[in-house]
Amino acid sequence: MINACLVMFGVDTIPIADETVNQLVALTWNVGAALWAWWKDNPITPKSRAQHAA
Repeated sequence: MINACLVMFGVDTIPIADETVNQLVALTWNVGAALWAWWKDNPITPKSRAQHAA
């Protein structure tokens, strides 16, 4: 998206390889999924701890 906006305004694009973009997207997705799974599986607040214990 950033490169597309830069091209629209006539600025040189950011020199980044497609493989690097793919790796960054995959890393972001994996970290996000891991954090979501951790959050959903662990009771964090006192109210959720009480409900989880019941």
